Amino acid sequence: METITHTSFVYKWIHLPTGKWYIGSRTAKGCHPKDGYISSSELIKPLIKQHPTEWKREIIKTGSPEEMVKLETTLLESLDAKNDPMSFNQHNGDGKFTRTGVIVSEETRKKQSETIKRVHPNRGKPSPNRGKIASEETRKKQSESKLGKKRKPFTEQTIEKMKIASKVRAEKRGYVPCSNDMKEYFREKYKGQKKQEHTCPHCGKVGSGGSMLRWHFENCKHKGK
Repeated sequence: METITHTSFVYKWIHLPTGKWYIGSRTAKGCHPKDGYISSSELIKPLIKQHPTEWKREIIKTGSPEEMVKLETTLLESLDAKNDPMSFNQHNGDGKFTRTGVIVSEETRKKQSETIKRVHPNRGKPSPNRGKIASEETRKKQSESKLGKKRKPFTEQTIEKMKIASKVRAEKRGYVPCSNDMKEYFREKYKGQKKQEHTCPHCGKVGSGGSMLRWHFENCKHKGK
């Protein structure tokens, strides 16, 4: 029986359809090349999980944690990984990341964090007004402040994304979309007909459609009063 001991390693993932690559190291306690580890990269990890057959992993070298961290940095620097179009790596092991061409050092990120804390001292803290019920006057002011304001229209790209998301949700629920022929059939069948109205026995509200079933009758807030 094979005995596997702690062995740090440097690995390389290759995306077979494009040839693009990612280099990383694994130094956690108890790790070894056969421990099933994928990567800590938020960029390639989900891609590998979604399409595992499109990826190939190579073990570059094994050794002590210190040696492997040093080797990873050496490789990334020599290849200038963060600027190589064939690389998925966003840094060269130097703590400086590149995203959309902007390099942000550790020092810069620290300054940004301090600025946010100074400008927004309560950021991340629970709101002192949480759980409080707004007064009638406050609600009236909030309502008046929204009057006359038009919502910015959705872009075509946003609308397309919403359609896709709606389709995915429908498929998960097992919903089968109505065909165009069936839609036309129901249009002709109920053409010119008014929806049947009902009166809620608890509050006297008169209406039709699903909103009545949702907010009235058995679900009416005045039920039992």
